[in-house]
Amino acid sequence: MSFESCKKQGLIKPNPNAKNRIDTELNSANKFFNSAKNIMNISEFDLVFLSSYNSCFHFLRALLYKNGFVEKSHYCLVEALKSLYSKEKRLLSLLGEFDMLRRSRHDIQYRGIFSDKKEAKYILEFNEKLKVYVEKNLRLKKSDIKNNKNNTKR
Repeated sequence: MSFESCKKQGLIKPNPNAKNRIDTELNSANKFFNSAKNIMNISEFDLVFLSSYNSCFHFLRALLYKNGFVEKSHYCLVEALKSLYSKEKRLLSLLGEFDMLRRSRHDIQYRGIFSDKKEAKYILEFNEKLKVYVEKNLRLKKSDIKNNKNNTKR
């Protein structure tokens, strides 16, 4: 399914208020990431994986919000960002990794296939790379967000 198909099915929608959600999304992403690191200390590797995945999801959703869209599908989030950032090779690589993690998360969540220490360490390292990328690319000043709000009220 492509970005366009996702939009046609209502799984990705333009939303003039999406940009207002960026800060909340980044706060959620950081909270889940900190939780994942703390959970690693007690060796609950499945929970590390799920919390870290949620962090990655929220970081990526912040990028989608920056572009004025909201989503209702983890898969379509990836497809939308691939399209919106088609020239950003680093992000495309990260999205490929995230999509593999999305499938692993599905296996843990719905099929009872469990994560081990190696996978938990891998996703934590990936989470850090994604966090750095997203935060670098979302350096929006509060005034920029306010200006965007004013531009959407036309």
